[in-house]
Amino acid sequence: MTKKEIVDSLYNRKELSNLKKSDISLVVNLFLETVLQEVTKGNKIDLRGFGIFSLQEKKGRQIFSPIAQKNIDVPPRFNVVFKSSKTNQSTGD
Repeated sequence: MTKKEIVDSLYNRKELSNLKKSDISLVVNLFLETVLQEVTKGNKIDLRGFGIFSLQEKKGRQIFSPIAQKNIDVPPRFNVVFKSSKTNQSTGD
């Protein structure tokens, strides 16, 4: 699902019928921007019953490039990860 689809879905809800689509889009964008800013500062975002956004470090490593026929150093990097809440996961019935 894309951001546009999320905005459209929220826009079609009865509870939000008094809001403009542009207002809903602004709220969705600000929410995602806030999550990204806080996680990149090293903070965890814990939304009870939904999940946790956090930062994960991938260690640097060395790989072999068959095209260049030499080893290449891959620098360490950080990824934003999301772990779903246990109460939000389906039971697989």
